[in-house]
Amino acid sequence: MKRWRLFTNEINRTLYGRRWMNRQNGGIHWITATERQKRGVVHLHALLGDERDLNEIARRLSWMDYWGQIAGFARIEAIRSDDAVVRYVTKYVTKDGEIDFSRNLGKSKQPQLFGFTR
Repeated sequence: MKRWRLFTNEINRTLYGRRWMNRQNGGIHWITATERQKRGVVHLHALLGDERDLNEIARRLSWMDYWGQIAGFARIEAIRSDDAVVRYVTKYVTKDGEIDFSRNLGKSKQPQLFGFTR
């Protein structure tokens, strides 16, 4: 998804500068679940993370506004627990959604996540 790449690249550029891809851990990491609604519209769910807590280094409302400019409505929320992450991802695996993982997922020592729903 081109808009998703644009979105994550912009987060990385904002947090780590133009050469973010040269970082040891490759910038933020993410998991997406893509659903096709009955009317043919793509609905995206995602978890984004970093070694640091994204809730402390990235302002969620600003990123919601940015997604709104490039792709439409979004809701971004802080993750409340590890169990919530497991439930969130499992829900979309069982709904036949397409799951995609960033290449750098797992490189981080202590990933921190926040949730994204569009």
